[in-house]
Amino acid sequence: MNESENLGIDVSLFCPAQHHVGNLRQFAAEIGYQPRGGQLAAWPPHRSDSWWEVRCPDGCPGVLGGAVDPIRQEVKRLADDPRRTIAHYTLKRVG
Repeated sequence: MNESENLGIDVSLFCPAQHHVGNLRQFAAEIGYQPRGGQLAAWPPHRSDSWWEVRCPDGCPGVLGGAVDPIRQEVKRLADDPRRTIAHYTLKRVG
């Protein structure tokens, strides 16, 4: 993913305990995921993925995430607001 492309929205992701997990960033029609302290990569990792899971980097138990489509719809909803360039989203514990 090219970070120099026009950024639509930068969504900071948090676990239920409000630890920063990473960011979902929408560039034009593509969404990328950047884990806290990591590299930006395509999200979901494979276009056919329908489920996404991530762990809290601060050691909270369990995994976070869920179905890709509802998360993608929320990112797009946030990006559709031209006044908004950043947002916060709390991931759900799954499993």
